[in-house]
Amino acid sequence: MVFDPKLWGTSFNEARIPPLPCPTCRHGRLVLVPDTIQKLQAAHNVKTMNDEDSIPEMFTQKFALFLKCSTPDCGEIVSVYGDTRTVETYDDDEFGQSCLAYVEELEPKGMYPAPPIIELPEEIPYKVRHQLQMAFGFLWTDIGASANRVRASIERILDDAQTPVKANSRTDKLYRLDLAQRIEQFKIKAGADHADTMTALRYVGNLGSHGEHLTRDALLDAFRIYEDALAELYGNRSTVIKSLREKIISTKGSLPLRLKQGRLLGS
Repeated sequence: MVFDPKLWGTSFNEARIPPLPCPTCRHGRLVLVPDTIQKLQAAHNVKTMNDEDSIPEMFTQKFALFLKCSTPDCGEIVSVYGDTRTVETYDDDEFGQSCLAYVEELEPKGMYPAPPIIELPEEIPYKVRHQLQMAFGFLWTDIGASANRVRASIERILDDAQTPVKANSRTDKLYRLDLAQRIEQFKIKAGADHADTMTALRYVGNLGSHGEHLTRDALLDAFRIYEDALAELYGNRSTVIKSLREKIISTKGSLPLRLKQGRLLGS
């Protein structure tokens, strides 16, 4: 699965639902289960529609639908709920003139089970995976909470790497290291690149934890760099690529090679 930011917009047209990755098999794509979209409108919205001063952007409904994994052997079902919203667009009329039009879009407020935003290596520890799966789900409900779960997953990676949690003060009293200090400890073992990635993710997580404004784009950028870091830490991406490069050089490109799920085949 290659990270694609276009899949993770805030809304979509029901005729063009993005092919989100399956949360279970991760290989299939989610497609709409026919005839499952339901929309209901609250009484107060009906009154709004009848108000002569109302505009189309004020019209909203509640919706629910089901998506299904395209892989037959999986067939996972994902439930989606949220609001509809009416947005402006421009279409060409029969004379080729651009004219204002309104279309209804679906704005998800929740998906369960949540599609994975990034690829998680098989070797990733359960506690890290669990935090990230919660982060995926919060993307649709609470950006800050999603960022907070990303921050928590960094803590679990440091735990897995046996990075110290406490240290001795000058008076020989133990004190708890904060995340920034733990990352500095991790830097000694894993190198600057991974530590810098964790620092970037820590900043994003701090915004979510402190209730400060955090944009969806910033959070998605954080997931994007996180995916590469996880592939290096747990998926042995650099080792595999190095082995593949050396194999091609040694055979002068004559030996067919395939790379699948982090393993070098043909060697």
